[in-house]
Amino acid sequence: MRVLYDDLGLRESHGGVSRYFSELFRNFPSDIEPVICQQESVNKYMLSPPFNIPPARYSFDKFLPGCNLIGRSYLYRLVSGMLPRLFPAYERMNQKLFKRHIGSLDFDIVHLTSPHGSSEGWGTRAWHSVIGKKPIVLTVHDLIPDKLNKSHRVARQRRFELGAASHIIAVSNNTKRDLIDLYNVPEAKISVIYHGYTAKVDNMCGSVFPDMRYILYVGKRGGYKNSDFFVRSMVPMLKSDKELHLVFTGGRFSDVELKTFSDLGIANQVHQRFVSDAEMGGLMANALCFVYPSKYEGFGIPILDAFSVGCPVVLSRCSCFPEVAGDAALYFDDNDAEGLRSCVKSLSDDAFRQKMIGLGKIRVQMFSWIDAAKQTADIYRKVM
Repeated sequence: MRVLYDDLGLRESHGGVSRYFSELFRNFPSDIEPVICQQESVNKYMLSPPFNIPPARYSFDKFLPGCNLIGRSYLYRLVSGMLPRLFPAYERMNQKLFKRHIGSLDFDIVHLTSPHGSSEGWGTRAWHSVIGKKPIVLTVHDLIPDKLNKSHRVARQRRFELGAASHIIAVSNNTKRDLIDLYNVPEAKISVIYHGYTAKVDNMCGSVFPDMRYILYVGKRGGYKNSDFFVRSMVPMLKSDKELHLVFTGGRFSDVELKTFSDLGIANQVHQRFVSDAEMGGLMANALCFVYPSKYEGFGIPILDAFSVGCPVVLSRCSCFPEVAGDAALYFDDNDAEGLRSCVKSLSDDAFRQKMIGLGKIRVQMFSWIDAAKQTADIYRKVM
């Protein structure tokens, strides 16, 4: 069975969506043949074996490097569209590949990698009529833009794609409830398939920050990620214990963030580091705990990563977190700074800390990429 995947959800260099699809591709049963519309890629998972897709020669990161011009992304799209020979942006190349496959009908199913499909200049409405009765499967990871931005354009596009889909995969029951509540999607049309985890046991030796006591934050910051709340909540603990630090992975700190750290008097105790997969296991395993203060997530793969290497987890009591982590994590209520600090402080009791580590290692065994791939393949057979 040939399943066609557009590349829109595969454009992250890192991140949960990119990882999700790469793990499905690796673990599908032998009767599923993924047709991946990527000639070039910035996705670290797709650059690696067994995919070995060539790295993108022209991408947004390589366009006017070092320039913080407002409208840079618009200019990038304009130049890549008007001068494709001089600036063959990988996104447009991959979009054309997807369009060729749609036109040739050399597939059995389309699986959209993003809730917005391949809507850049040639949207779902255009190609939906071309594929006839061939099934469409859609994975919805979260409804963040729908709940937080409430854009009419996003809602229109979402309604069309949800209606066009033969079946919808939600990555949590929380996302399933949002689909039903916001868009009245019939429950029978939605299947919940959890993410899996990738064991990092081989990567636990060593640490990026040896001999440092630190609390770990992983991923993007700002907005609903609630990172500013996290930093400000930790200030009393950092000031009372100068040997305690905060470590962030993800993008470099902005000038605004650096000024905030300085104004709060904690600049020397806050660190940012981009780490490879080979280093992430050690970074988590050596942390006092991993804190995920986000107000909304679709699933939260870093929770499973932390469980797998014995890192205690502290979560906001929001969206899917209790569903994913169960009793293996500590929770604080939304924007309750004292509650967050109390959770972190409780882990100074070694017996309690070891109890939480043990619960996490039990909990993570509930999640498997092999199971996720098998259940997804079952959906494909069902819609056929």
